[in-house]
Amino acid sequence: MLSRYEISLERILFRSLAELKALQSARRCDQELEIGFVPQNCTEEPEEN
Repeated sequence: MLSRYEISLERILFRSLAELKALQSARRCDQELEIGFVPQNCTEEPEEN
């Protein structure tokens, strides 16, 4: 069984990995991104006004 400390570290790790994936995805899609936001779909074309 994991200790509270190990569980806390695991949560931080997974949160950081999710943010890294989001940043990498935004970079590939040339999108602006706020930390903590994971894009749902990068293949959509931006809407023109």
